[in-house]
Amino acid sequence: MARDEFNKNTKETLAKRVGFQCSNPDCPNPRTIGPGQAEDATINLGVAAHICAAAPKGPRYDPDMTAKQRTGIANGIYLCQRCAALIDRDETRYTRELLASWKQRAEQRAHHRLTGAAQAVDSASLAIAEIEAVVRRYCEDRVIEWNEARNDPEDPDRLEHYIEPHYSVLKQGAQPIDASNLSVPGDDGRQREDPYVPVWEQ
Repeated sequence: MARDEFNKNTKETLAKRVGFQCSNPDCPNPRTIGPGQAEDATINLGVAAHICAAAPKGPRYDPDMTAKQRTGIANGIYLCQRCAALIDRDETRYTRELLASWKQRAEQRAHHRLTGAAQAVDSASLAIAEIEAVVRRYCEDRVIEWNEARNDPEDPDRLEHYIEPHYSVLKQGAQPIDASNLSVPGDDGRQREDPYVPVWEQ
């Protein structure tokens, strides 16, 4: 597939921004550069990957982006070759939002290690960004309904929508069970009580 590739300076800058480390937080071998067999040689397994892929008909391709945007550093993430191939094969799991959060986390960590400043990685906000990416992928319809209800001033249950009702907690003293089987009668012929309660009822 044709790509709008990064230029040499952009590739080098991406690598330096994360200290030549793979930006995938789950990479089992994050180092991307090391010594080669020859005394004066090194092996570099790091590559500049696209957050929004540059190949037409490829994963996460955005036809509205210009070639300059696709090759710009804002659209680039530094990964090892294995992880770069992984994200190209599975655009459903590795969304542009997730890749952007990887990049942000990797750059913040590298900056913190370099400067020793008090700007520690805000793991909470990064985790929220990753959760939001998953919610958008798998619960988009539910989120749209929730937002519409929350923003409707005529909805008598409007306040209930300030926290998503499908997040539930276990009732005090209750035992966790598979909630998908609640409609199946128990041995005594009665249906089991739902041990979970929506968060907004707390």
